[in-house]
Amino acid sequence: MSMLINQGKHTITEFKPIIEDGVIAEIEEIELLTFEEGQVKIKFLLLSGQHKGKCVYDKINYLPNTTLTWKYYALREAIGCPYSRDEDSMIDLQELFLYKKLYLNLSSYSYYDRLEHKHLGQKISYSKKLVTMDDLMETKEEDDDPSCHVFDFDDLIDNSEI
Repeated sequence: MSMLINQGKHTITEFKPIIEDGVIAEIEEIELLTFEEGQVKIKFLLLSGQHKGKCVYDKINYLPNTTLTWKYYALREAIGCPYSRDEDSMIDLQELFLYKKLYLNLSSYSYYDRLEHKHLGQKISYSKKLVTMDDLMETKEEDDDPSCHVFDFDDLIDNSEI
């Protein structure tokens, strides 16, 4: 028995992680990951730097006492809203994160899959330096094409520290 499909024409491009420190970014979108409990995918639009207008993604875990919770704490600190044990356990993540500006440090890491193939991933770390109005005004002065060139999340896999 055969199974015919129309696979279309694939455009194969090589994934190249962005490497740049001190980039101002805005949180554009937050998506609950249904296949991984306690994790969200966050889309960042780069507002400054050589790759202004491009988007990068990160995955964070918001559940307490897990190995990746440190990224949740770091992200909250980067937007000027550090986690407190006194706050309510039910919060609105979109209200907390959406459209907030922060500094990102972008680098790459390499990893091997189960078949021992080497891959590159985008590594994102959050700066503790808060974005000021003067910083935002500088990004407006150098404004060009506001379109968002998106990196495929599947190429990014997991941005955790290695």
